[in-house]
Amino acid sequence: MKHGLRRVANFFDVDAWGSLMILSVCVGLMSGVAAILFESGLHFLYGLVIGNVLSSEAGGWRTVLIIFVPAIGGVIAGWIVYGFAPEAEGGGTEFMVKAFHRLRGDIRDRVPFVKF
Repeated sequence: MKHGLRRVANFFDVDAWGSLMILSVCVGLMSGVAAILFESGLHFLYGLVIGNVLSSEAGGWRTVLIIFVPAIGGVIAGWIVYGFAPEAEGGGTEFMVKAFHRLRGDIRDRVPFVKF
């Protein structure tokens, strides 16, 4: 990746600040696209789950589904966290401080994905 960014910097004939600016713009664009995809996914799942639960066809099961759908989601999320990356539990601040001071900043590759 460094080689590609270096070629871009050489192509535009920019100094170190210019390449940092190009990298910042790329990161900003990727973050914006990720946020849009995340928001769209939330709206899709909301319509899929909550829309079906609150529809008139759900009948008397509405209240039961409203209680159990989030509970089942919590159980699945807990299983993923404790099964794949127990250090990802909670807010994550405590583990990040520990990783910085005691583990030289090393965390397992799966932790960010489990936290997401």
